[in-house]
Amino acid sequence: MPITMPIRAVTLSPHCAWAIVTGHKPEEHRLRRIHHRGALLIHAGCKAPDPFLADGTPVPPNLPRGVILGVAELMDCVERERGFAWIMTNPRRFVSPITCPGNLGLWVPREMTVSCARCYAAQPVDALTEPFTCQRCGRTNSAVL
Repeated sequence: MPITMPIRAVTLSPHCAWAIVTGHKPEEHRLRRIHHRGALLIHAGCKAPDPFLADGTPVPPNLPRGVILGVAELMDCVERERGFAWIMTNPRRFVSPITCPGNLGLWVPREMTVSCARCYAAQPVDALTEPFTCQRCGRTNSAVL
């Protein structure tokens, strides 16, 4: 199913972004309530990642930073003792991370580029569709794992 723009994104620390798109972390804990529901791009910020998740799960070394790793469905926002839990379902990791500067809060990505799996040519992305065709070599690439 194509993911069309505009779609909102959230920037997280690289280890939290990796954990969400791989399904290891179904909740993102924040101090503020959120009213957005639906698809949410998961962006890995530029901060150095922690080596372990809060539950002790080891995080792979050399996680990509400054990229959109995938998308998840934000289904609910539940009040917890120390803030709110954003409930994420249906995480999908992109085959190639999408280079994009991050931002605070929920934001709409601009200036996104994706790399072809064959020739590694960077090209602008207007919509995250399955599949996309490389403008340089013509290869058809899958956007989501």
